[in-house]
Amino acid sequence: MNLNQEKKGFCIQCGVKIQWNPNNPYCAICGTACNACNRFSGTDNIAMYCHMCGEPVYVEEKNPICDECKKKLTN
Repeated sequence: MNLNQEKKGFCIQCGVKIQWNPNNPYCAICGTACNACNRFSGTDNIAMYCHMCGEPVYVEEKNPICDECKKKLTN
């Protein structure tokens, strides 16, 4: 089984528990809304939750993991 299928993450927009996928760190509802916004604005969304730990912190779609979790991944 693939790691992405086993590990749980958090939607970076609303914080709900979802499947771990740093390439798509949104739940179905937020992902649809963010995609619509990005088509018109051409910018990345700033989100409110770390995809790995779910803590409230500013992250971006390109970089959905907080600094503390990045340290854990590199150790």
